[in-house]
Amino acid sequence: MGGKPLRVLLAIDPGRVSGWALFVDGVLREHGTAKDLDGRRVAMAAAIRAVFSMGGAGHIHVLAEEWSAGGWGSYKTLLGLGAQWGKWLALFEDHKIKKARIKRVPVDEWRKVIPFGAKRMNRDQWKAAARRTVQLEFGLDVSDDEAEAILIGWWECQRIAKTQSA
Repeated sequence: MGGKPLRVLLAIDPGRVSGWALFVDGVLREHGTAKDLDGRRVAMAAAIRAVFSMGGAGHIHVLAEEWSAGGWGSYKTLLGLGAQWGKWLALFEDHKIKKARIKRVPVDEWRKVIPFGAKRMNRDQWKAAARRTVQLEFGLDVSDDEAEAILIGWWECQRIAKTQSA
């Protein structure tokens, strides 16, 4: 996503229940979960409001977790995750968000912001560490899905800040 600051970043942990987090100029503004189309629309509306609050001086950028087949219990799980991501993509297309502004980040990358992480942790341990990190860094008590979305966005904001200061 380059070294320029992203005015509006919608970070997503896509899944059957998707976590989402909205960052504006590097600051967490809103977060939630999306279980269906209405939930995804709430996230999209928050991002659109953020752009309008800046007088239209910005674009919505999307960053979502990317998966690989490794570590998933079955191909059915991976197919289900892909179907959920497809629903997000359809919403972005409806709102004319350019594909160049939609990026994915591997889980092993964004998890670097979790200070309690260790490579040998299982899925539940990672989720607990994500919630604990969000509690410490943001003072929020949120669901697993929201915590992961917040950390995906935070990872990107930190990455951009490092690029700018270099």
